[in-house]
Amino acid sequence: MYLQPTVHNPTGRAMSGRTRQDWAAVLAEHGLYTVEDDAYAELLLPGAVAPPPLAAQLPDSRTATIGTLSKLYWGGLRLGWIRASRTVIHRLAELRKSVDLSCPVVEQLLAVRLLRSLPEARARRRAQLRERLAAAERLLTEQAPHWRWERPAGGSALWVELPGTDAGATAQLARRAGVLVVPGPAFSAVDGFRSHLRLPFADRHDRLATALPVLLRSAERAGPAR
Repeated sequence: MYLQPTVHNPTGRAMSGRTRQDWAAVLAEHGLYTVEDDAYAELLLPGAVAPPPLAAQLPDSRTATIGTLSKLYWGGLRLGWIRASRTVIHRLAELRKSVDLSCPVVEQLLAVRLLRSLPEARARRRAQLRERLAAAERLLTEQAPHWRWERPAGGSALWVELPGTDAGATAQLARRAGVLVVPGPAFSAVDGFRSHLRLPFADRHDRLATALPVLLRSAERAGPAR
Protein backbone atom coordinates (compact mmCIF):
# COMPACT_ATOMS: atom_id res chain seq x y z
CA MET A 1 0.00 0.00 0.00
CA TYR A 2 1.42 3.38 -1.08
CA LEU A 3 0.22 6.39 0.94
CA GLN A 4 0.98 10.10 1.37
CA PRO A 5 -0.46 10.79 4.84
CA THR A 6 1.44 14.05 5.39
CA VAL A 7 0.78 16.61 2.63
CA HIS A 8 -0.76 14.62 -0.18
CA ASN A 9 0.07 15.52 -3.77
CA PRO A 10 -1.93 16.98 -5.49
CA THR A 11 -4.63 17.81 -2.90
CA GLY A 12 -2.35 19.20 -0.18
CA ARG A 13 -4.39 17.41 2.49
CA ALA A 14 -2.95 15.83 5.64
CA MET A 15 -4.38 12.79 7.43
CA SER A 16 -5.63 13.39 10.95
CA GLY A 17 -4.28 11.34 13.84
CA ARG A 18 -7.50 9.34 14.03
CA THR A 19 -7.43 8.53 10.31
CA ARG A 20 -3.83 7.34 10.62
CA GLN A 21 -4.81 5.05 13.47
CA ASP A 22 -7.63 3.60 11.38
CA TRP A 23 -5.30 3.04 8.42
CA ALA A 24 -2.67 1.45 10.65
CA ALA A 25 -5.28 -0.98 11.97
CA VAL A 26 -6.39 -1.97 8.47
CA LEU A 27 -2.83 -2.36 7.19
CA ALA A 28 -1.84 -4.47 10.19
CA GLU A 29 -4.94 -6.63 9.89
CA HIS A 30 -4.25 -7.48 6.26
CA GLY A 31 -0.45 -7.67 6.63
CA LEU A 32 0.14 -5.18 3.82
CA TYR A 33 3.59 -3.77 3.18
CA THR A 34 3.29 0.02 3.42
CA VAL A 35 5.29 2.70 1.63
CA GLU A 36 4.83 6.07 3.35
CA ASP A 37 5.80 8.90 1.00
CA ASP A 38 6.76 11.97 3.05
CA ALA A 39 8.30 13.90 0.15
CA TYR A 40 6.09 16.93 0.86
CA ALA A 41 6.06 16.59 4.65
CA GLU A 42 8.52 19.46 5.12
CA LEU A 43 6.11 21.78 3.31
CA LEU A 44 3.42 21.89 5.96
CA LEU A 45 2.08 25.42 6.14
CA PRO A 46 2.58 27.42 9.35
CA GLY A 47 0.00 26.41 11.94
CA ALA A 48 -0.45 22.89 10.59
CA VAL A 49 0.98 20.14 12.79
CA ALA A 50 1.37 16.62 11.49
CA PRO A 51 0.62 13.67 13.80
CA PRO A 52 3.35 11.01 14.24
CA PRO A 53 4.23 9.16 11.02
CA LEU A 54 2.01 6.30 10.01
CA ALA A 55 5.08 4.05 10.01
CA ALA A 56 5.47 4.63 13.75
CA GLN A 57 2.31 2.57 14.27
CA LEU A 58 3.42 -0.36 12.10
CA PRO A 59 6.18 -3.01 12.34
CA ASP A 60 9.52 -1.94 10.86
CA SER A 61 9.55 -5.11 8.78
CA ARG A 62 6.42 -3.99 6.90
CA THR A 63 7.11 -0.31 6.26
CA ALA A 64 9.32 1.98 4.19
CA THR A 65 9.36 5.74 4.59
CA ILE A 66 10.51 8.01 1.76
CA GLY A 67 11.93 11.54 2.14
CA THR A 68 13.70 14.06 -0.07
CA LEU A 69 15.57 17.36 -0.03
CA SER A 70 14.24 18.55 -3.39
CA LYS A 71 10.93 19.94 -2.11
CA LEU A 72 12.45 21.99 0.69
CA TYR A 73 15.60 23.29 -0.95
CA TRP A 74 15.63 23.02 -4.73
CA GLY A 75 13.89 20.83 -7.30
CA GLY A 76 17.20 20.14 -9.04
CA LEU A 77 18.64 18.51 -5.94
CA ARG A 78 17.43 14.99 -6.72
CA LEU A 79 18.52 13.42 -3.48
CA GLY A 80 16.34 11.52 -1.07
CA TRP A 81 16.34 8.61 1.35
CA ILE A 82 14.44 5.53 2.39
CA ARG A 83 13.97 4.28 5.95
CA ALA A 84 13.14 0.58 6.10
CA SER A 85 14.33 -2.71 7.54
CA ARG A 86 17.91 -3.81 6.90
CA THR A 87 16.64 -6.57 4.61
CA VAL A 88 14.70 -4.18 2.39
CA ILE A 89 17.52 -1.62 2.27
CA HIS A 90 19.97 -4.32 1.24
CA ARG A 91 17.66 -5.51 -1.55
CA LEU A 92 17.16 -1.95 -2.81
CA ALA A 93 20.92 -1.32 -2.78
CA GLU A 94 21.49 -4.44 -4.85
CA LEU A 95 18.80 -3.38 -7.32
CA ARG A 96 20.35 0.08 -7.56
CA LYS A 97 23.61 -1.44 -8.77
CA SER A 98 21.86 -2.54 -11.94
CA VAL A 99 21.06 1.09 -12.72
CA ASP A 100 24.21 2.92 -11.59
CA LEU A 101 27.00 2.68 -9.01
CA SER A 102 25.95 5.42 -6.57
CA CYS A 103 24.34 8.81 -6.10
CA PRO A 104 26.40 11.83 -7.24
CA VAL A 105 29.06 12.59 -4.63
CA VAL A 106 28.82 16.38 -4.94
CA GLU A 107 25.09 16.33 -4.20
CA GLN A 108 25.65 14.10 -1.17
CA LEU A 109 28.29 16.44 0.23
CA LEU A 110 25.95 19.39 -0.34
CA ALA A 111 23.13 17.53 1.41
CA VAL A 112 25.25 17.00 4.52
CA ARG A 113 25.79 20.75 4.78
CA LEU A 114 22.16 21.61 4.06
CA LEU A 115 20.86 19.25 6.74
CA ARG A 116 22.71 21.28 9.36
CA SER A 117 20.44 24.24 8.58
CA LEU A 118 17.23 22.24 8.26
CA PRO A 119 15.19 24.09 10.94
CA GLU A 120 16.03 27.49 9.46
CA ALA A 121 15.34 26.33 5.90
CA ARG A 122 12.04 24.78 6.95
CA ALA A 123 10.85 27.94 8.69
CA ARG A 124 11.88 30.14 5.76
CA ARG A 125 10.27 27.91 3.16
CA ARG A 126 7.01 27.56 5.06
CA ALA A 127 6.74 31.31 5.60
CA GLN A 128 7.33 31.84 1.88
CA LEU A 129 4.66 29.30 0.97
CA ARG A 130 2.15 30.94 3.31
CA GLU A 131 2.67 34.33 1.65
CA ARG A 132 2.45 32.95 -1.87
CA LEU A 133 -0.63 30.87 -1.08
CA ALA A 134 -2.37 33.97 0.25
CA ALA A 135 -1.44 35.87 -2.90
CA ALA A 136 -2.66 33.03 -5.13
CA GLU A 137 -5.98 32.80 -3.32
CA ARG A 138 -6.53 36.56 -3.65
CA LEU A 139 -5.80 36.36 -7.35
CA LEU A 140 -8.16 33.43 -7.90
CA THR A 141 -10.91 35.06 -5.84
CA GLU A 142 -10.66 38.20 -7.97
CA GLN A 143 -10.28 36.66 -11.43
CA ALA A 144 -11.76 33.16 -11.15
CA PRO A 145 -14.45 33.30 -8.43
CA HIS A 146 -16.32 30.41 -10.04
CA TRP A 147 -13.38 28.04 -9.55
CA ARG A 148 -13.33 26.04 -6.30
CA TRP A 149 -10.50 24.87 -4.09
CA GLU A 150 -9.78 23.81 -0.54
CA ARG A 151 -7.00 25.54 1.38
CA PRO A 152 -4.24 22.92 1.65
CA ALA A 153 -2.47 21.86 4.83
CA GLY A 154 0.78 22.09 2.92
CA GLY A 155 2.54 21.60 -0.37
CA SER A 156 3.22 23.93 -3.25
CA ALA A 157 0.03 23.77 -5.32
CA LEU A 158 -3.74 24.18 -5.17
CA TRP A 159 -6.09 21.40 -6.25
CA VAL A 160 -8.56 23.53 -8.18
CA GLU A 161 -11.92 22.43 -9.51
CA LEU A 162 -13.21 24.02 -12.71
CA PRO A 163 -16.93 23.21 -12.33
CA GLY A 164 -18.33 21.62 -15.47
CA THR A 165 -15.11 22.17 -17.45
CA ASP A 166 -12.84 19.61 -19.12
CA ALA A 167 -9.51 20.14 -17.34
CA GLY A 168 -7.64 17.93 -19.80
CA ALA A 169 -8.74 20.04 -22.76
CA THR A 170 -8.01 23.19 -20.73
CA ALA A 171 -4.45 22.03 -20.09
CA GLN A 172 -3.90 21.19 -23.77
CA LEU A 173 -5.13 24.61 -24.93
CA ALA A 174 -3.06 26.37 -22.27
CA ARG A 175 0.04 24.42 -23.32
CA ARG A 176 -0.29 25.77 -26.86
CA ALA A 177 -0.22 29.25 -25.36
CA GLY A 178 2.89 28.52 -23.30
CA VAL A 179 1.32 27.67 -19.92
CA LEU A 180 1.96 24.21 -18.48
CA VAL A 181 -0.39 22.71 -15.88
CA VAL A 182 -1.27 19.11 -15.00
CA PRO A 183 -4.95 18.09 -15.27
CA GLY A 184 -6.69 15.87 -12.74
CA PRO A 185 -6.80 12.63 -14.79
CA ALA A 186 -2.98 12.47 -14.68
CA PHE A 187 -3.28 11.79 -10.94
CA SER A 188 -6.02 9.17 -11.27
CA ALA A 189 -5.78 5.45 -11.98
CA VAL A 190 -9.30 5.52 -13.44
CA ASP A 191 -9.14 8.76 -15.46
CA GLY A 192 -11.02 10.64 -12.74
CA PHE A 193 -10.97 14.25 -11.55
CA ARG A 194 -11.70 15.42 -15.08
CA SER A 195 -12.63 18.91 -13.91
CA HIS A 196 -9.55 19.47 -11.68
CA LEU A 197 -6.19 21.14 -12.24
CA ARG A 198 -3.05 21.13 -10.13
CA LEU A 199 -2.20 24.84 -9.96
CA PRO A 200 1.25 25.64 -8.49
CA PHE A 201 1.49 28.72 -6.29
CA ALA A 202 5.04 28.40 -4.90
CA ASP A 203 6.70 30.33 -7.72
CA ARG A 204 6.76 34.11 -7.98
CA HIS A 205 3.33 35.77 -7.82
CA ASP A 206 3.76 37.39 -11.24
CA ARG A 207 4.06 33.96 -12.87
CA LEU A 208 0.57 32.94 -11.76
CA ALA A 209 -0.79 36.40 -12.55
CA THR A 210 0.48 36.01 -16.11
CA ALA A 211 -0.69 32.42 -16.50
CA LEU A 212 -4.18 32.77 -15.04
CA PRO A 213 -5.76 34.77 -17.90
CA VAL A 214 -4.46 32.11 -20.32
CA LEU A 215 -5.99 29.36 -18.20
CA LEU A 216 -9.31 31.19 -17.98
CA ARG A 217 -9.49 31.64 -21.77
CA SER A 218 -8.52 28.00 -22.26
CA ALA A 219 -11.20 26.85 -19.83
CA GLU A 220 -13.83 28.84 -21.72
CA ARG A 221 -12.85 27.12 -24.97
CA ALA A 222 -12.45 23.65 -23.47
CA GLY A 223 -16.10 22.81 -23.02
CA PRO A 224 -17.72 20.53 -20.42
CA ALA A 225 -16.00 17.59 -18.76
CA ARG A 226 -17.01 14.19 -20.13
